[in-house]
Amino acid sequence: MSDSFSMDPKPEQAETISILERAQFMKRLIRYPSKDRGDRPFMVIWEVTQACDLVCQHCRASAQPSHHKDQLTFVEGCRLIDQVKGFGSPAPLLVFTGGDPFKRDDIFDLVLRKKCRSYAGSFTFGDPSRHPRPTHGD
Repeated sequence: MSDSFSMDPKPEQAETISILERAQFMKRLIRYPSKDRGDRPFMVIWEVTQACDLVCQHCRASAQPSHHKDQLTFVEGCRLIDQVKGFGSPAPLLVFTGGDPFKRDDIFDLVLRKKCRSYAGSFTFGDPSRHPRPTHGD
């Protein structure tokens, strides 16, 4: 096996380059953030609730059947979303997790608040039986 490869498909005109040259070529293809990520987080993970019907013993979220008494209110959650957006552009990725975020009655309002602030995010959920996977029809 050779430690080089050809940039040209025609063997008679093939230019063989070294592994170092290949790495430098590939580096030019990769997109790097234009902002220094040392001054802001890349991702913020918010455990929106500890409530989850599964209450798995191995859960790192210390899930429980009902909401924790100190869970952020909707207003406090909106304030947190605004604070995360305050890190500037590009805003950190905001992940809603738990427990089961769908156990919050206001989760869709929080998602809408995040969407209105125009930044990316995602969420996880604990109980797949409450949120069936999409299936393909025959």
